[in-house]
Amino acid sequence: MRAALEQKEVELQHKEAELQGKEVELQREKATVAMLSGTLEEKGEALEEKEVAIRNEEATLKEKEDSLSSLEGAARVQQEEAQKNIAGGCSRFRYCRILIHRSLSWFL
Repeated sequence: MRAALEQKEVELQHKEAELQGKEVELQREKATVAMLSGTLEEKGEALEEKEVAIRNEEATLKEKEDSLSSLEGAARVQQEEAQKNIAGGCSRFRYCRILIHRSLSWFL
């Protein structure tokens, strides 16, 4: 009977050692989970910062596009006015040339 009790004690010691090993492994896994959670939070914060930066860049780009559209519109209007002035100048030049020619033809 004593041998059986000693055998059971040895088995219990093995099981206790096995449980202690599992507890150490569990503690390591908890530490790993905590570390990974911290890393994940840091990456989440970094991602949020990047998203804010991207939104700011998009807003800046939109403002630049709007400004460019305004400038293009103004340039188009100026070009049209310049073309009208050139066309008007040419017709006035032709008209003046005709008048001068007629005036000179009286002398010829």
